Amino acid sequence: MWTLALRGGGRVAVIAAERCDAFGVVTRGRVQLELRDGEPGPVLGRDAGV
Repeated sequence: MWTLALRGGGRVAVIAAERCDAFGVVTRGRVQLELRDGEPGPVLGRDAGV
């Protein structure tokens, strides 16, 4: 299992081809996704799955 923890304001690039079978859950705080074109995406809150 791959676990990722970020501090507030942290960023990480995830390559879709490397994580095509991944599932994510927000356990604390909020996560804002960034779309492929660089535009801001949806904001996910606690217990959101993606």
